[in-house]
Amino acid sequence: MPTVLEFCREHGVTAAELRAIGSFETVEVTEYDQAAHAWKASRKLAGGCEILSLVGNVSERGHQPVFHAHVTVMRDTDNGIQVLGGHLVSARVFAVEIVIETFEALVLRRDVDSGTGLALWSSLAEIRASSVSPGLTTPTPAGSSPTAPTWRDVAAASPKPAPPTADEPDDGLLAPGDILIHPTFGRCDVERIEGGNEFAHVRLKNARLVRLSLEVIKVVTSGVEQGRRVFRARVNG
Repeated sequence: MPTVLEFCREHGVTAAELRAIGSFETVEVTEYDQAAHAWKASRKLAGGCEILSLVGNVSERGHQPVFHAHVTVMRDTDNGIQVLGGHLVSARVFAVEIVIETFEALVLRRDVDSGTGLALWSSLAEIRASSVSPGLTTPTPAGSSPTAPTWRDVAAASPKPAPPTADEPDDGLLAPGDILIHPTFGRCDVERIEGGNEFAHVRLKNARLVRLSLEVIKVVTSGVEQGRRVFRARVNG
């Protein structure tokens, strides 16, 4: 899908998860022949079809973003409902809503795997804070306040966690209001924890908001500073 790749190139997306709902005017899919180590001839549906499932990801190959997705679609024909799925080759959109969830602190690379012949994920690395692309700006909807509170405002107004006492040991988990010392980004303010402590949204010194995977980094308690817990992070592996 060229439009997705153009968006990723424009905004410097190097690692992301993608999902979508909606409908296509046309869609082309294929499957991989595991014995021959080659893609089979693609199949194309035309005349409109609904997306039942579309999931994929964005990574990097040869310093360029690449898009990989699988799709299942259906359409109503004279012979009944037809369902087709596989590796997404191309599609012409009728109306589609796409979510691209980026991992801005990471670059995910692909290379050809000798065992399968496929271009698979081969390495995961951090990127420098200075190379993180500027965040996407969202226009203020008509009638809404241009000074709506940000996550940083919410964190600043929220009660800060009290330092652990001898009777209340530190659980070692990040929480909003903590300070994180990151090997690449330096001192960061933790603003939000997502999922079951899977991701941390942190604010950098330059006010950039970055989403970190806590499965990739390990955090250890480093002390308390003006009533705020301090953690240090290092990349696992």
